[in-house]
Amino acid sequence: MTTVGDPLLIDTDVLVDYLRERNEAVNYIDSQSAPLFLSVITVAELYAGVRDGKERAQLDSFIGAFGVIPLDHAIAVTGGLYRRDYGKSHGTGLADALIAATAITHQLILVTLNKRHFPMVKNLVVPHGCDSCTSSPLLVDCFDFARRASERHGTHGIRGHGGG
Repeated sequence: MTTVGDPLLIDTDVLVDYLRERNEAVNYIDSQSAPLFLSVITVAELYAGVRDGKERAQLDSFIGAFGVIPLDHAIAVTGGLYRRDYGKSHGTGLADALIAATAITHQLILVTLNKRHFPMVKNLVVPHGCDSCTSSPLLVDCFDFARRASERHGTHGIRGHGGG
């Protein structure tokens, strides 16, 4: 069971919706008082879709508003086993398996739009419907998101919870 203030691990799909200013995602993330974290896998997925220049600088700033959790040996082993066990049956790729392992290892609530890929995660939240979510984290039309993120998350104390 989740309670207010439980730390959250935000999946890439939710962040992409946030950066695209989808109201449900913006409202969900901005309403959180809990510490917000990202897996380094999510960071890599976001950078895979960013353009150099202004957009990359904005993404740098945005990522700095979250605590970022690195991979370690335990997460790597657990993620590999999740990929083995759920890859064929649930379509869980290595990236999602590592994100799941991060959430479970660090006892975080996973916030994702893709519940199907995370059957191993019992502490999971789907914050809104998935009618427009994407499988590719391309940062299209995400102007000025760094300013919005710093304004919205500046009061959350994210940096005090392991962030930049």
